Amino acid sequence: LFVSKSIGTAVACAYATEHKIQCRNIYYTPLVQTFGFDPQPGLMFHGTDDPWAATRAVQEKCRKIRQPLRLIENGNHSLEVKDDVRHNLCLLKDVMELTEEYISGTLQYRQLCEEEICQELFDGFIRRQDVTDCWRREDGKWIVKPDPFIDDWTDEDYRFLVSCLKNTVHTGGYVYGAFFCGALKGFTSLEPTLFGGELKYLDLSCLHVSRELRGKGVGKVLFCEAADWASSHGARRLYISGH
Repeated sequence: LFVSKSIGTAVACAYATEHKIQCRNIYYTPLVQTFGFDPQPGLMFHGTDDPWAATRAVQEKCRKIRQPLRLIENGNHSLEVKDDVRHNLCLLKDVMELTEEYISGTLQYRQLCEEEICQELFDGFIRRQDVTDCWRREDGKWIVKPDPFIDDWTDEDYRFLVSCLKNTVHTGGYVYGAFFCGALKGFTSLEPTLFGGELKYLDLSCLHVSRELRGKGVGKVLFCEAADWASSHGARRLYISGH
């Protein structure tokens, strides 16, 4: 875990990149220059009156790399509001509570409603997947072969995903998410209609975990929740399609 502030955020990013360190990060008041050193996912705070970093530029940089950003309205480079000690104490409390939650690694799981599903919900979600080897069937046998590619989503893909998830909820289906420090980091969805010869299948239409939390059991929790919901709604099987 790297904890950094101001120009230190650039130093932390540069050091991690140079030494190939995969780590979690807490960035307090990063500079725009910080984003030139390939910041890894983390918790980032910025004050909208920070004279050292323009808010719009920081927002654009965060949006480009899908980095969640916590904005402190009217906050300066110290995340303080001028001449308001009481409010500053409340801000400090909020920042430290989020910091504690991030360090503890606690995830919150809950069902999503249609109204909250929007493109901004995925601002901190990293879909990117670097694939090197794939299973292929040759001569009646399954073998692992090199087949490198990068799987990622464009803005258009996210817009389509939002419309699909909204429709799932609207038609009586189920969308369930994993949240870390308020940011969506994993989700699954089930379509509402039973199908198949004996009407025993439900379609598991989505199951995705953000890149930095893969391999930590998040997908297992989401899958088990989807299976429980499907069973309670009359399904005996889940239909899964993937690559």
